Amino acid sequence: MKRPSCFAVFVLCLTPCIARDLPAAQQPNVAALNIKAITAKPTADKPQFENKEAWPMLVGDEYFTKEKLPKARLLIWNVGGATKPVKGRRGEPNGRKPENWINAATGKPAETLPDMDTDVILPDSDEPYVVVMGAMGTKNFACRHLTIGRNAHLSVEAGGNCSIFGNLWVRNGGLLTSWRNTVFTGGGDTFLRYDWPADGKLKKMHDKRLVTPFDPQAKRTDNPWMKYGRCSRSVATYMIHDKGQGKSTEVIGYVRITDEVGNGIKISEKRVHMY
Repeated sequence: MKRPSCFAVFVLCLTPCIARDLPAAQQPNVAALNIKAITAKPTADKPQFENKEAWPMLVGDEYFTKEKLPKARLLIWNVGGATKPVKGRRGEPNGRKPENWINAATGKPAETLPDMDTDVILPDSDEPYVVVMGAMGTKNFACRHLTIGRNAHLSVEAGGNCSIFGNLWVRNGGLLTSWRNTVFTGGGDTFLRYDWPADGKLKKMHDKRLVTPFDPQAKRTDNPWMKYGRCSRSVATYMIHDKGQGKSTEVIGYVRITDEVGNGIKISEKRVHMY
């Protein structure tokens, strides 16, 4: 039996998730994108497993550390860059516009949207920001490795799937909202890492930072289930593991699915490890 490297908790909540995005007026306006600084940090596409400070939980027998994937196109969200992001009909920066993504290799706006062969980074930010995907004719979002930085929020809407063909790394303070399916797929052994709490230690199983009691007497807008924190540790409404036999997704940290976890064949055949 594989020895666990760390521990994860999945909390299923059947209450619909309705946390909303920040108003356009609150979108950040920071310095131009520093590609070199962003790509120097450990990320989902370049985890830097040899960095003991970034990976203190590794014990040496993880499957994902042995996975070798070819170099891919890297797109970085242009948070607070030199050009203002093109916005959608509700005023949020529109993730469906290629010009809002920067090609790390050229430093210029992307010509096409991320796909299954593209690595994606939403950079850390001092101010919260949201990237909206899905809706209005482009329902699904797909990428290979996905890094969501501090104060970054990726929201996949309109009932589309969020398909991840590689690693997913959500840094402390980051957020992934998938209003339908988050699908972990592809042909490799990968990781799903959620850096929360900041110290990586859950104080107790029902830590109030993870599970907030529901008060049916409270007003809908005042109830903690209905605020931004309601979705702060969730990666999907429905999580699907769709990999070939013997391929794994190893979970590091504390992750919540707001409804169901499913797979196409027996979990034992797919080696879904939750630590």
